[in-house]
Amino acid sequence: DGNATATLNTSLINYGGLVSGDNLTGSYSGVFANANVANGKTVTITSVYGGTDLNNYSITDQVSTTANITKRALVLSTFSASDKIYDGNNTATTSSSISGYVGSETINHSLTATFDNKNVGSSKAVTVNSITLTDGTNGGLAANYSLSTGQTTTANIIPKTLTASALASNKTYDGTTAAASTLTFSGLIGSETLGQTVGSTFNNKNVGSGKTVTVNSIALADGTNGGLALNYSISSGQTTTANITTKALTVSGITASNKSYDGTTTATLGTGTINYGGLVAGDTLTGTYSGVFNNANVGAGKTVTITSSYGGADVNNYTITDQASTTADVTTKALTATASTANKVYDGTTTATTTLTFTGLVGTETLGQTVGSTFNNKNVGTGKTVTVNSITLANGSNGGLASNYSISTGQTTTANVTAKALSVSGITTSNKTYDGNTTVTLNTGGVTYTGLIGGDVFNGTYTGAFSDKNVGTGKTVTFSSSYTGADVGNYSVTDQTSTTGNITAKALTVSGITASNKSYDGTTSATLGTGAVVYGGLVSGDSLTGTYSGVFNNANVGAGKTVTITSSYGGADVNNYTITDQASTTADVTTKALTATASTANKVYDGTTTATTTLTFSGLVGSETLGQTVGSTFNNKNVSTGKTVTVNSITLANGSNGGLAANYSISPGQTSTANVTAKALSVSGITASNKTYDGNTVATLNTG
Repeated sequence: DGNATATLNTSLINYGGLVSGDNLTGSYSGVFANANVANGKTVTITSVYGGTDLNNYSITDQVSTTANITKRALVLSTFSASDKIYDGNNTATTSSSISGYVGSETINHSLTATFDNKNVGSSKAVTVNSITLTDGTNGGLAANYSLSTGQTTTANIIPKTLTASALASNKTYDGTTAAASTLTFSGLIGSETLGQTVGSTFNNKNVGSGKTVTVNSIALADGTNGGLALNYSISSGQTTTANITTKALTVSGITASNKSYDGTTTATLGTGTINYGGLVAGDTLTGTYSGVFNNANVGAGKTVTITSSYGGADVNNYTITDQASTTADVTTKALTATASTANKVYDGTTTATTTLTFTGLVGTETLGQTVGSTFNNKNVGTGKTVTVNSITLANGSNGGLASNYSISTGQTTTANVTAKALSVSGITTSNKTYDGNTTVTLNTGGVTYTGLIGGDVFNGTYTGAFSDKNVGTGKTVTFSSSYTGADVGNYSVTDQTSTTGNITAKALTVSGITASNKSYDGTTSATLGTGAVVYGGLVSGDSLTGTYSGVFNNANVGAGKTVTITSSYGGADVNNYTITDQASTTADVTTKALTATASTANKVYDGTTTATTTLTFSGLVGSETLGQTVGSTFNNKNVSTGKTVTVNSITLANGSNGGLAANYSISPGQTSTANVTAKALSVSGITASNKTYDGNTVATLNTG
């Protein structure tokens, strides 16, 4: 702005040593060393102080700071760009002028600018990318000014015209003149490429070689190497030549009729659903067909070979793939049979093993067989009816083929089903606690019926008793069995007669023993209370007694201190129990109260009433000592001598000669006297505001 005045920033001013809450004010002015543009220029500070607490401080001033004088911003007042033909870059040709000089000063400038991209477009944005300033002819210095880039205007980039040569592909006859053509472009910029969609036609639809193809339409598309369709234009009308070749035609849909076996391979064909795959609608093509089976034997889906011949006005336009074959069936001869079934042991199923004797085989042919048959029910019985449910024929050993014959099921015969052996095991007994009787609980969840058929209904009922009522391990348990169920009659049963189990001692838990609180007496002895002792689990009427003694874990004062209990037991029934003792209980040892005198140290003024005080204790036991943490305060924060100090809190700590803080208590409130002296203060943190060059040294200081 042409002067050296500085604006000071006092927002960050620091009064080093100023006590919080004190009243001290300062006013400040500053000037730059000179009016020229520069960074980190010296600003000289003049200071004046006031406030009610001014006389409590010895002040060291801040004499200077630094700030910047920055460049003056200019404006690009006129800016325009010229149109161009697409050339593969975004360079723009422009003209411009600037304004905003100080007074009559001038400077020179040059700039570069670019389109927003290199591609064709109307009213495309043109942006200034760089500006270079140099000293002018009327006192203007480039170093005192700045001019930002980024100004915009608009101009046009128009497409570049291309030429092309055409190449057309040969095609198979499809009844149309449509052709597939590709263009080779001339006139592309650099290594750019373009995509293309080309519309072209043959001079007619007919098959032929070297037929003329004409390009009717061209749509350009973006290429794979930077070429954009919108940057180019092209006209159609190019010509080339290509061939139209014959079309493939496939014949299908011919069928053959099934027949009964007659010793010949003759087949009757059906052409009512014949399909000429690939025939162009409206074309004329006819066919004549005959067929034979591959052999005379019975079979399903047997191959029938087809012989074909073709005619019609359009036959020469196609390359024909014949239908070579189809399939049909030769059906089987029906047989009859008689059945014979073997006896079996009960297996829970109705399955039977049966053999058939066939009637109706041709000549001396034989057949194999797999027969499925069942008894009328699964149960044991004599002369039970057996019915044939399924028959699978197999090739025989004398020319008989299973595939040439069929047979129906339903034949019947008789046979026997006998009983199956079953043994019982796996019954166990639950151990029990002594209760004075031989009653036992049997566990039949793991019972095993060896030989039982899955799904059969077979139930067992079991009762048992210990050999006597006394406690013991591996005691014999004898039991008896009975059986029921829908399938019990199908088995011959071998019983399980016994098992073993244990009678064990009963658990008993002792609780409810207490200990009395006491004052510290230097011993660990404890007085126990057993009036409310509980024997958890004792059987009513049993004889059991207990004797108990206890000691504290140490002699020191404490709340809820552990008292360890020692126990012994007697009584006629003591050996019938496993006893869990009550191991301990708790009680208190109370503390001893102390008194104290206080002594406080002088301090330098710090804006608080906090004081440093030491206590001398009275009432400690023997030669014991204690540590201390004392909270105390002056009657106010101000400088003075002989000021009253009061103890507000006392925290005791363990001493260096056996004294434990936990064994003592003390109350605060002790008083003492001490002095508060004046504190030193220094001033710093004043800054100066940057400014634009104004020709003087005035600086604005920041003291906030």
